[in-house]
Formats: sequence, structure tokens, C-alpha cells
Amino acid sequence: MPRRLILNGSFTVEGGRHRHLDQQATRLGFADLRACLQALLDDGWSIPQLATHLDTTQSAVRRVITDHHVHRPPRRQQLARQRQRAAQQRAAARVAELALRACGSTWWTG
Repeated sequence: MPRRLILNGSFTVEGGRHRHLDQQATRLGFADLRACLQALLDDGWSIPQLATHLDTTQSAVRRVITDHHVHRPPRRQQLARQRQRAAQQRAAARVAELALRACGSTWWTG
């Protein structure tokens, strides 16, 4: 008797094209790739930053955003979030630098 596969509901056949990115998103703690992209875009991540973070190319990120119908914030909002994110990163780096200086040589000795 031949085997049959019966599917209900909607689904997308992608042939594993985004499998690597799905795995990366899961490793980063997201439920799936779409959730990962949406959260990071909402947080102000740029396409180059996403590509680096997901270990892929910028064109692959653009393609998967389109394929997964991920909503991108308006350009002005996106730029504002990117500036805010960059400022937060600079502040965190400065705090870490000051903390290391404050610890001085006692940092290594405990």
C-alpha cells in the first residue's frame, strides 16, 4: 500500500533554503526565523548587522525578510532605533572600560 502524506492548514515549501537561518534563530533563543527577524528589526538592527549576527549574507537576509513577510518599520523609525541602539552599545562599552580600569590589577587577583 503506498504511503500518503495529508496536510491541513497553510504551509510553505521552501526546500530547506532557509534551514541554516532557522537553526541560527533557534540557537539565539527565538521560536523561529520570522520571530527572530521581527524582534531584531523592531529593535533597530540593520540588514548588515542581521547578516553578521545570523552568519549569512545581506542578500540572504533581504530575501528571507521578503519570503517570511516580515514587517519592517518605516525608514525614519528604523533610523531612530538604529541610532538609539548604537548609543546604547557605546555606553555599554564605556561602562565596561571604566569598570576594568576601576578594578585595575586587582581584577586578576580577585
